[in-house]
Amino acid sequence: GIFWGYLIDFQSITPQQPLGKYGPTFEDTMPLQDEVEETPEDRQAVFDDLGREEEGGLGYFLLHRGYTLWWMVTAIGLIFAVLLLVWSAQDGYELELSYNPLTLDGFITWVGLLGTSLSVVLYISQRNWITDDTEASIGDKLYSMRETMIHSASETAFVTFWVMAAYLIFEFTLLFSGVGEDQLAKYGDGIIAVTVAALIGLVPGCGPQIIAVAAYTKDIISFPALAANAISQDGDALFPLLVRHRAASLWATVHTTIPAFLVGVVLLWLDLPF
Repeated sequence: GIFWGYLIDFQSITPQQPLGKYGPTFEDTMPLQDEVEETPEDRQAVFDDLGREEEGGLGYFLLHRGYTLWWMVTAIGLIFAVLLLVWSAQDGYELELSYNPLTLDGFITWVGLLGTSLSVVLYISQRNWITDDTEASIGDKLYSMRETMIHSASETAFVTFWVMAAYLIFEFTLLFSGVGEDQLAKYGDGIIAVTVAALIGLVPGCGPQIIAVAAYTKDIISFPALAANAISQDGDALFPLLVRHRAASLWATVHTTIPAFLVGVVLLWLDLPF
């Protein structure tokens, strides 16, 4: 990744020159504005001009009352997630699905179910489901730490919701197509698997990457395919860039897909056991 970044910098590759200094130059549709020195009074004026969310409606009530419970469940889930990593590494512990809350497995299961359900509720409660922050939400986050925690919970719930959606799409696709994991494993190795994994990395968001990791742990895809997908995947960091500069986001994800494919091919050629 570092080498590829230096190579892009050496070739002077930008959104306006996607092929570098040897290719054509495209006009910037979003030119940068000249920087103007701002005084503290100007910054305060901008802050005061930002809108505020309207305090009303069921969604506003659920979001601004349920975020505390969400943070509590998330904190408990984080603690048990770390403990599960330690237990699995030391004792080979494997979590089993159980609905008895009086057992350890059952308690962890219910924490996961409750956290996921709360994330869905918070996601539905927010008014911008797939759009960027509004001036009202930005103003609220700048206004107080409480509002920052509320919107942090809603944005994390956004990620959780779409990861869950990706999992459901994957599992239901297997269910209704009649294709089993053993059949997918036949195509999980080789150059085609590496290519498909790298191309899936073009999809923004962390959902495809999580599915790829789960598929690797079940021996559905090979390690070269997993590495290609991991390098190609830009995660949720691509969403802000996608909103603010679509051309830059497009070329950024393309330039991560190329080294992802090359690394996957090299690992496939080396045939390293993992």
